[in-house]
Amino acid sequence: MLRQLTLDFDATRVEVESEDQEQAAPTYKRGFGYHPLLGKIRAR
Repeated sequence: MLRQLTLDFDATRVEVESEDQEQAAPTYKRGFGYHPLLGKIRAR
């Protein structure tokens, strides 16, 4: 029996309080934050 796998990816922006955070870069609105990519695998 073959199983179907679904890959679900989502990106979100996480704001930080200070521009002193490691690898933080200003956005076009001059805020600072990270942009992590989240992934999930579902088997059906």
